[in-house]
Amino acid sequence: MRQSAFETERLRAEGKTEVNANTSKKNLRASEKQKNEERKAALERAERAARRERLGIQEAEIPASQVGNRRYARGRAYVPDRYSNPEAAEEQTPPPLPSPNSPGDRRDHPRRYPRSS
Repeated sequence: MRQSAFETERLRAEGKTEVNANTSKKNLRASEKQKNEERKAALERAERAARRERLGIQEAEIPASQVGNRRYARGRAYVPDRYSNPEAAEEQTPPPLPSPNSPGDRRDHPRRYPRSS
């Protein structure tokens, strides 16, 4: 079974596979639509990259904590070599964000806590 999968992939790469005659028109249209959308997306990405290069815009640095498009997947204070090099890890750790429930925020909120004059 595994050999047949490799053979199919090899034939597909060579362009020698045949379209199944029993595939419905609906599925054929869906696959064509998906191919067109992928092609358009690739062209758009290429145009966007060329425009950024032309304007001199550089890509934002991806943090070490990012996995895929999830920016803080490993935590905001993630440092890859925290335990092997603790001195450098302390310097690389960003400062904590202010708490949304800090007392200063409550006093500044106009509706819940009106200031007495």
